[in-house]
Amino acid sequence: AYVHWIKRYIFFHDKRHPRDMGAREVEAFLTSLAVERNVAAATQNQALSAILFLYQDVLGVDLPWLENVTRAKKPARLPTVLSVAEVQALLRQTAGTSGLMIRLVYGTGTRLMEGLRLRGAACLGRPGAAPMAAPGLRAACPVRYARVVPPEASC
Repeated sequence: AYVHWIKRYIFFHDKRHPRDMGAREVEAFLTSLAVERNVAAATQNQALSAILFLYQDVLGVDLPWLENVTRAKKPARLPTVLSVAEVQALLRQTAGTSGLMIRLVYGTGTRLMEGLRLRGAACLGRPGAAPMAAPGLRAACPVRYARVVPPEASC
């Protein structure tokens, strides 16, 4: 990726040798990425890192601090959150194993893959029955398959 950004930097300045350019040209290139090309902040940072590597490690030239670079804006990322009514509507539409898994993951706050990896120990009226999280663990309730217990029934 660094080679790509160094080539783009050189071609941006009409194939001039980087030793003949300095901070002003670097600022112009990085600003054009943000303003004209509308790149993401991470992309602009990668281009900056590549150019700094070129100057400091390859050419042995220290650039003064780049103050006049227009930085790409980092988007404010807001998580997608469902309203209470939307969650209730979703849960009403699900049943069976899928519904159980959705309720389990939503209710416990686990990640999706954590919920999918759970192995349930059937609750057959035995105290201490608990889900297992890993294949190597033994359940307190020695049964092979989980059984869905309705919410009104208690273990």
